[in-house]
Amino acid sequence: MTSKPNIIVVMADDMGWGDSATYGHIKIKTPHLDKLASQGAKFTHGYSSAGVCSPARSSILIGRTPYRNGVWRHLSGHHKAHLRRSEITYPTLFKEAGYTTAHFGKWHLLSKNQFNKGDYPAPGDHGFDYWFATQNNAIPSHKNPNQMVRREQREK
Repeated sequence: MTSKPNIIVVMADDMGWGDSATYGHIKIKTPHLDKLASQGAKFTHGYSSAGVCSPARSSILIGRTPYRNGVWRHLSGHHKAHLRRSEITYPTLFKEAGYTTAHFGKWHLLSKNQFNKGDYPAPGDHGFDYWFATQNNAIPSHKNPNQMVRREQREK
């Protein structure tokens, strides 16, 4: 019996193709990314559907352009756009194939006033079995954020 491969998708805002040692940066050291890349597939050609995080994240999850998936702009403040519950994401498809899925970190596929509200979709509504997320930027800092939410702490 052939085992399924582990699949890890890493997305970092404002990180270009050459901003890690894995892809040739001389000064920036990324030993953990280097190890992951040495043990799996390393992609060398890609395209981002948007120059800002929210629409780029939505397109990666769905494989559709931001104008078709509900997140056509950066979602700061109190905007009405959000990743629609009806969109089919790759984590949903992986679950159907028998994978366990998880999301850790920045979600940012809805606005501040929508995050962790039952009326708006959260990572669990898009196929993630486990999640520990923040809406956008970690406050008060990325070292010790106080607004991270676990799936179990989601408002109903």
